Amino acid sequence: MTFGLGNAAQTFMRFLIDNILIESKDEAQHISHLKQVFQRLLDAGLVIKVAKCQFLQTEVDFLGHHISVSGIEPSKERIKVIENFKIPETVKELRRYLGVINFYHRFIPNAAENQAVLNNYLKGKKSNVKNKIHWIEESVQAFENSKLQLYKATVLVLPSGYAHIYLMIDASDNGIGAMLQQLEHAVWKPLSFFSRKLTDAQKRYSTYDKELRAAYSSVKYVKHFLEETNIESSIGEDTPNKPAKMPEKKIRFAQMPLPVSTRATRGGRQVRLPVRYQ
Repeated sequence: MTFGLGNAAQTFMRFLIDNILIESKDEAQHISHLKQVFQRLLDAGLVIKVAKCQFLQTEVDFLGHHISVSGIEPSKERIKVIENFKIPETVKELRRYLGVINFYHRFIPNAAENQAVLNNYLKGKKSNVKNKIHWIEESVQAFENSKLQLYKATVLVLPSGYAHIYLMIDASDNGIGAMLQQLEHAVWKPLSFFSRKLTDAQKRYSTYDKELRAAYSSVKYVKHFLEETNIESSIGEDTPNKPAKMPEKKIRFAQMPLPVSTRATRGGRQVRLPVRYQ
């Protein structure tokens, strides 16, 4: 193939396999899983380089994450890179920084609130990538806090598939947030966090519609967790009064093939932090 054609890579190779990760409950099961993978590779005529392999590991770094029996968290190597990240001078540099931070968004329960100040630099005429950023004390503090939050990122438990999970959602006048939890040994532990700002149009929604937007958006965000569980999931909300109408969002929400029940809560403190803005 002539160099530079769009389909050159697809013509050059049939497929590409990179980074095979095998998870098992115990050593005996792991040996069995390894044999199965080796047989699949052998049947396909593929070989692996032993020098690049790690076997029988209790913890491992994989795709920017550190995975252990305790759960999953950002890798120390990536955290160190972000700690040494100098304050961006242009919008392009800020976007690059926020892109790295947003990769670990689900580990940070208060991400949306702190990043709201930084995201303001990406709006309107200020969003030109060559524009210089005029930092003020509030935005500098937000930048430093975002690095500190990643350093203190929550260790998320590994999904079980057979444990009860609980999605706690909340909405404010400015944003929505959620925390997905898994029940382990009678203790609720975090699986993932979600938060984002509301658009100007969404800010005019009724309280119920904001809660519904929070439920719909957060379920979409964690749908891969909900679809894999064999146990009924619960969604907690603190809006007891439900209107009789069936808005479009609720219809779309009802179309999701998920075993979900709802129950009323009071306060929603765990998820309210990510959605409060000044």
